[in-house]
Amino acid sequence: MSEDNARESESSRYAHDDPEAPWNRPPDYILFLRRHIWKIGALLLLTMVTVTRFYLIKPGAVAPVVGQMPPFALTTQDRDDFSQKDMLGKVWVVGFLSTRCEKSCAEVLTAMVAYYGQIEASRIPGYVGMLIVSSDPDFDTPRVLARFAEDHKLDREVWTLATGDHAALRPLLQGPPAEGLGTTFVTDAVGAHESSGSPRLMLVDRFGGVRGYYATDHESLAELYQRTFSTFRAEKGRPRLDQLGERERAEFGGDPRARVSPSPELTRPDSR
Repeated sequence: MSEDNARESESSRYAHDDPEAPWNRPPDYILFLRRHIWKIGALLLLTMVTVTRFYLIKPGAVAPVVGQMPPFALTTQDRDDFSQKDMLGKVWVVGFLSTRCEKSCAEVLTAMVAYYGQIEASRIPGYVGMLIVSSDPDFDTPRVLARFAEDHKLDREVWTLATGDHAALRPLLQGPPAEGLGTTFVTDAVGAHESSGSPRLMLVDRFGGVRGYYATDHESLAELYQRTFSTFRAEKGRPRLDQLGERERAEFGGDPRARVSPSPELTRPDSR
């Protein structure tokens, strides 16, 4: 090998050993991963915990019946009649708010949307209904509620927004079910509607029994999610009200705990 060829070969070898040479530079995504590996790992861990937390919580005990939905007659955002009999056959989560209330009512809506997002990801979305009862009937007309539902993309097949006059709302806002909500609703001098206290959501079983009140924080929503399944298990063997006839449904409206025979057995929806 000539001296010039040896010098060129040596120069080429040093060039390939140069980490700054373009051909030795790793791809940009590798450099990005090297610089931010800890941030990416922390983000993936946080995402995994957030997504799976509802499924990692051990199922709680069956929530006892602490009350009964009283008779009421309201009007929905679609101007349809809605009463306690329309709740039979589904588990319902009930929230009270005003569309012009800002802080506390926004917490209620945000919590209900987050809760139903978990239900929707499960195998029982068709068995759970979401009910928002207006605490501000002077402002929340059916038209206002319809616009509110549209603005927040609330599916009318799942979400029922109901209002009525003060007399029609009194059984819900001032009767026994409201005692566990921990809030009172007031309208100030300029017409701003707000609630005092910590807002809670109400869980109602398929027979109109109130199964508890739950705050709007993440841990309480996780408990509410698990208690929804517990409610199904507790009602195994009871009649499927959504499959009964009008006469039998009317009988249940008068006595939600009565047993109708013959009655198809309720099996856990997630076992079908």
